[in-house]
Amino acid sequence: MPRAPFPRSQLCAEPSRCLFAMCTHALSQLDRIVDPVNLMVLKNTSQTYVCAPYRYVPQVPQEIIDHIVDNIEDMASLKACSLVCWAFVPASRTHIFREVSVDMLRDAPRKLHSMLLRSPQIIRYIKDLTIYRTSGPDWGQPNSPLSAVISMLTYVTRFSIFGCWGDWKDIPVPLASALQRIISSGRLERLHFLTCSNVPVAVVQNALCTPILSLFQINLDPRDDPTVLQVAQDPSATSCEYLNLSASSDIANILKHLRTPGSTYLSRVRRIVLNPLMTASKSPQIMAGLLSAVETTLERLDVQVHQFHFKPIDTSRLRRLRTIQLHVIMEELYTLVPDFLPRAITRLRSTNPLIEHIVLVMHLPAPSYVLLPDGALGAQPPIPTPAAVAGIAGKIATGLALMDLEFGSSHGDDGGLAAMEGFHALRSVHWKIVVEASPPMLVPEYASFLAAHLPRARARGVLSIEQTTRELEAGVMPHLPGMNVWPHRPKKQKPVSH
Repeated sequence: MPRAPFPRSQLCAEPSRCLFAMCTHALSQLDRIVDPVNLMVLKNTSQTYVCAPYRYVPQVPQEIIDHIVDNIEDMASLKACSLVCWAFVPASRTHIFREVSVDMLRDAPRKLHSMLLRSPQIIRYIKDLTIYRTSGPDWGQPNSPLSAVISMLTYVTRFSIFGCWGDWKDIPVPLASALQRIISSGRLERLHFLTCSNVPVAVVQNALCTPILSLFQINLDPRDDPTVLQVAQDPSATSCEYLNLSASSDIANILKHLRTPGSTYLSRVRRIVLNPLMTASKSPQIMAGLLSAVETTLERLDVQVHQFHFKPIDTSRLRRLRTIQLHVIMEELYTLVPDFLPRAITRLRSTNPLIEHIVLVMHLPAPSYVLLPDGALGAQPPIPTPAAVAGIAGKIATGLALMDLEFGSSHGDDGGLAAMEGFHALRSVHWKIVVEASPPMLVPEYASFLAAHLPRARARGVLSIEQTTRELEAGVMPHLPGMNVWPHRPKKQKPVSH
């Protein structure tokens, strides 16, 4: 027997004011409604009625749905959300397609091109594009549509190129033209350009107009004349604010020509990251020339060095410098603090006493294995004797005590002499220990050792310590700002023993 329809009565003749009318004139109807919360307004061409449907689906505001999706981090959940209903699709697509990484030498460009042709509406969601290649002379498969893909992605604001020591002259003409167009488009907010040789000077010139720029091991085409960069820029044009460089003589040669009267390429640089090479003999001269070019604007300096290849950096003329971050790639086992660090901190205090933030990141090697020349994992290195351990710990403790005096003495707690020492404006000292290890390896508790030997900084309230790990055999990557999509190579499968 069919269920009788719910009785309806006319509520309002003006659909545009139906909600107000329901609240003010429908009191007489409430006694007929079983659940007053589940009200639905039904509209037709002539009248508006209030009824209680047999099955009600609550209407969630789109802003709440977007906020829920914005807090989802894993890709599997985002894909599931995109299949729930149409209300989840826009926010899900924003996160699913925001970052795209493409291997030039695989079938990824062709698949992405086909997807963009079938669903051109997703083009506007792609904001961060990374293209990379493995070693070899080729920059793509035959008849690769990568140049067409780059030209189609007109909403990209963050672009990364990993050349893997390739030669720009080997790039097919259509792809080279597409790369030049996107670099010179003026819409990029961030550009990472790594490991490529014979790059035209015009490409670097356009790249220097990007607010956040990384040029790592970029060698210029020797046929180009870098003096073309002496032309002055428009002061209102976009220029670099965050510059990330490696110690490359070619980059230094370009920067030398950028410092001409009227040029504004480096007039707004507030942060510089330096990634010097172990074998770069001219690194100190290059860094000194770079810092002199930005001495009136630089506010933060990040340096990545190797333990046994550190060269002192003169920061005495950087009067606006307030934050310094030092990444040290340690090469010696059972050593937490490099020998040069206490002297470097003392020198920094004497030249830049107004430093506010200091970040020290120590990348420690794995303590449980050694890497043989053929790349295989060897036996565990010999465990040092108790006397050797005591000597190593004592040496580290001495260095930490010297730094603790600089970090902690600013209030005169040791008399008048202490009041004249230390960083007076220091607000934070952050230590980060990154150990090369993977489960089930046991890692020493370095954080507690540091906290115990930095009592002044801890009492001052400026000390924070963090300890984490990086995967075995994973090298320390260049410091790239905002880089979330890294082109990881597939790991070699270990042979299965029977």
